[in-house]
Amino acid sequence: MIVVQSNQKFYIAQIKNIRKDKKKKNLTNYSKDYLHKLTTQISKDLYAQGVEVLVLENLKNLRKSASRKNGTSKGKMLNYIINSFPYSMFQNFLKYKCLNLGIKVEFINPAYTSKSCSKCGSLNTCRPKQEIFICNDCNFQLNADLNGSRNIEKFYRNLNGLPVNLAQIRT
Repeated sequence: MIVVQSNQKFYIAQIKNIRKDKKKKNLTNYSKDYLHKLTTQISKDLYAQGVEVLVLENLKNLRKSASRKNGTSKGKMLNYIINSFPYSMFQNFLKYKCLNLGIKVEFINPAYTSKSCSKCGSLNTCRPKQEIFICNDCNFQLNADLNGSRNIEKFYRNLNGLPVNLAQIRT
């Protein structure tokens, strides 16, 4: 899922098993077409909102976090979702479309963006459900994706200290 600062959400449909008789080439073409349309919509919405900087998590090592071989398995279904989505293609499409519209694209380290409290910065947190984030220190509760999005903004501003109109996307 993608979260944008204005709390508008874009959901990424899982691209899988369109039809069993479709060939891999057709599935690849469908995936590319879908991602082009989605990233065009996102980049145009960001431009219309006057966003100057788009901050993305650097997801280079994402597949390593869902591997039975490396002992980091998250379960069969979650491993499948993580390993089948073309994150790099999505980020590359979004990056060049944003750059063409004059939106600067930055990448940050995703470490602790979903585990830190966006209000007090504590790591003493829990997630009783996937979508609920609770801080055990300040009792702050928020949607987990929105909390992660706020942390991405916070981490970026701490690194760069830039007062710009900012959007964060978490994939």
